[in-house]
Amino acid sequence: MFGTLTGLFGFIKNPVFSDILFLSILFLIVWFIKEKIYYIPKIDGKWEMTLLYEKSTYKPYLGMEVYYTLFIHQNGSIINIDSEKNAEKQPMKRILNYAPRGKTLGNYYGNIQRSYMNHPVILNIREDGLVRNVVGRLNLKAISNCQMEGTFEKGDATSSGKVICTKVV
Repeated sequence: MFGTLTGLFGFIKNPVFSDILFLSILFLIVWFIKEKIYYIPKIDGKWEMTLLYEKSTYKPYLGMEVYYTLFIHQNGSIINIDSEKNAEKQPMKRILNYAPRGKTLGNYYGNIQRSYMNHPVILNIREDGLVRNVVGRLNLKAISNCQMEGTFEKGDATSSGKVICTKVV
């Protein structure tokens, strides 16, 4: 296959063995780049998340901002999150902060997909609300170990928009 590479490994007389050695070294280089240079970011810890509603079939949601606290638990590329909805702000109105008993709790799960250009974080959402349960999806891009941005889609009123997440230090 790579018989011309026997010159690189002249100390090996058999061209098949030199090809195997070359492919092994090439594999190790690719593995090193994949694992050490394009690694999966560590995003576990406490985060603040803001959802900016851009589309919705329910008009009062349009332009609304919803604020969450996330507690991310990461095991390699697997992500589990406990969330609390802290506040919401509708356009032209003041922020409505939730009392501790009135906070909506949620569970998110998903994974970080390995990529050579960015690290997409795909999360499925399940919120146990006071009025209804909501399912949806977050598509995030890890900008750094302290910031993620992306989009969301939620089943409540077929809503979607932007997401901004910042790690609390």
